[in-house]
Amino acid sequence: MAYSTDRVLQSYLEDFGAGGEIYAQPDMLLNDYFALVNSNIASGKTDAFIAETIVIQSVINLDGAVRNHATITRTHNGKDQKDWWYNKQNKNYFQLFTPLGTTLIAIDGHDGRTHPELRTNTLGTRDEDLVAIEDTAVWLPQFRVEQSLQFGKTVFANYLTTPPGETRSLTFDYELPKKIPLDAERELNYRFIFERQSGSTATFSYRITAPQGFFWQESDSPEFAFVTSNPDRRMILDLTLLQR
Repeated sequence: MAYSTDRVLQSYLEDFGAGGEIYAQPDMLLNDYFALVNSNIASGKTDAFIAETIVIQSVINLDGAVRNHATITRTHNGKDQKDWWYNKQNKNYFQLFTPLGTTLIAIDGHDGRTHPELRTNTLGTRDEDLVAIEDTAVWLPQFRVEQSLQFGKTVFANYLTTPPGETRSLTFDYELPKKIPLDAERELNYRFIFERQSGSTATFSYRITAPQGFFWQESDSPEFAFVTSNPDRRMILDLTLLQR
């Protein structure tokens, strides 16, 4: 990634795909977004042996509400490594980026604990950008996660710890803020955006199911599925919902 204070050069870097910026969603009625950001917290170099899979299953209900079920699976393959920095437990602070206004329904598999060591005001320094984000943070006791607003996204965060030689999974259910107007007498354009954290690798799977009486033009079926073992840094799926 690269950054320049020269706006023309920075625009070129972003067009080239080297800017590292988070996707700024246009004000579209039918739009979904997902990004997973992982942070290694005192876990040595164990990230080198973490195999990660991200699966998102999206369902459009008859009332137009869109509900997603995400599963993040992490396997720690560093158990047999002789170097201690590879076979430590992987303590991962995850952040789930979703559309602004997303409602959390359920989450399971995470550590469910607070993270005071990440607070900037405990480090004796103040970064104004970080403080602005932290000022939006609220603790959701019923889910034991922190919710914040970052870059026009609703973000849910906590820890997911994976011991050497073991697998851990995080499941996450949520509803998008806008409903699809299924009574509209026209084809409906639907966009899903997935962004991969720079430098990370993961297998990604996405499946979306249309409501009864509708189908996706791209698959000629009520279901549309996409799987890749090497997702692009930014993946945009433009779909068309039609009524039979």
